[in-house]
Amino acid sequence: MAGQLPNKYIDQLESWIGTGPKIFTVLYKITMDGCNATAFQQKCDNQGPTVTVLYNKQDSVYGGYGSLSWNSSNAWITEANAFLFQLKYSGSNKHNKFQIKNSTYGMYGHSTCGPTFGGGNDLHTFSSTVNSSGSNFIVLDTPSTTKILLLTK
Repeated sequence: MAGQLPNKYIDQLESWIGTGPKIFTVLYKITMDGCNATAFQQKCDNQGPTVTVLYNKQDSVYGGYGSLSWNSSNAWITEANAFLFQLKYSGSNKHNKFQIKNSTYGMYGHSTCGPTFGGGNDLHTFSSTVNSSGSNFIVLDTPSTTKILLLTK
């Protein structure tokens, strides 16, 4: 599944985000662009709304959404529309949406971090580099202004 989302997951994300269907294309991929925060920032800063999707070895699919652009300001991005989600848990389809409680800490834009959501770093993908083997990180661009970022492990 790494690298592309099944239609059922895309449909669920579109429903949570609203504003209609999206068409997704690749913007950034660790195996092509490098596995570090600098490469992520170069490809993903100022790209508009994003969905960060993560896969793990336990066959779970989860992530976060932000309607604002990532940036390298080394500061929190106030984001009232940010949310975390779960699409699959340990192989079972479990669709859950979790709204970020304090919009002041919706997203964290930092030059040494990958996508980070929530004041307690509720979802923190990586700092500087991903040190584990078998990770892929993909960012997909959509003409309707929402991108998807995929981190697979």
